[in-house]
Amino acid sequence: MIESGELHADVRRKRKQLGGPRLAWITWNELASTALLRWTVVQVHDALGKQANRVLPRLLRPVALKSLRLPEYQVRLLETLAREAGVSLEEFVFTSLVNLETFGTPEEIERLLPGYIEAIRFPDV
Repeated sequence: MIESGELHADVRRKRKQLGGPRLAWITWNELASTALLRWTVVQVHDALGKQANRVLPRLLRPVALKSLRLPEYQVRLLETLAREAGVSLEEFVFTSLVNLETFGTPEEIERLLPGYIEAIRFPDV
């Protein structure tokens, strides 16, 4: 991604006088933004382990949804669409819900759900 220009990095030589290896310096925002383009929030959260709650905004942290009940045809439809898309059910639902967020501006949603803007704009808050 660095070579293609998708990810900005300051590339420097370590111990230039000794002909050392080139190292890429990437800002936290660049790294976090790239990670969220490549992996789902759940995957990033799981990879961060114990650090996840310190790093991710509260409303961006995954929570289990245990009380959801849907007609079986809707569950089977979600499973089928996820399988056809080649993603997990969790990832398919996540992506579908992201598309639903367009019902209003971020500022309108923030009034209804304080912390929303911090979550969706992470890490560029």
